[in-house]
Amino acid sequence: MSSEPTKESRGKEEALVLGWYVLRVISGHEKRVCQYLENEVARLHYEELIPRVLVPVEYVVQQRNGKRIKKEKVLYSGYVFVEALMEKEVVHLLRNAPDVLGFLTMERRREGMEEKPAALQEAEVKRMLHNVDEIGDDEVTLVPYKVGDVVKVIDGPFNTCIGTVTSVDETRHRLQVEVRIFERLMPLELSYSQVDKEK
Repeated sequence: MSSEPTKESRGKEEALVLGWYVLRVISGHEKRVCQYLENEVARLHYEELIPRVLVPVEYVVQQRNGKRIKKEKVLYSGYVFVEALMEKEVVHLLRNAPDVLGFLTMERRREGMEEKPAALQEAEVKRMLHNVDEIGDDEVTLVPYKVGDVVKVIDGPFNTCIGTVTSVDETRHRLQVEVRIFERLMPLELSYSQVDKEK
């Protein structure tokens, strides 16, 4: 039995309106679900029925072993956003995709009718799309240190000294670290790249 929409169902789709829907997926599998759906849309020629599948991400920079590492981070863990005309074939494809747990919200139009996926409100769509546009390729630096962390100095004249973080300046990416030198506590101001967390 073909999963292609019939002429009859194609006729019905004109009465449907494009909307944004949210799929609940296994956390960590968002990109995999997105890729699967994009492949299926191309294979089944559903481009008009499912114009967009979206996993909003941001780019975060972390400090590890004195090096800056840029990583992609999913903004809404466990969710995939789909713009679609919600006819039967589309509902079936989305609901039965691997790693999909179901739709975030369902609605019943009239008593006794089968539940249907509920689209996001316009304000929610604008907020979600605005967040995606606003982030773009901007980098967000995660603060890798907090007061009380024990760190090892890996650069400069106090290399190999162990100390405790006493304050963090997120704007300047600098730390105040107290190290013990000659039995006395000495405060040092260091950049994130000059220290590493003690394991």
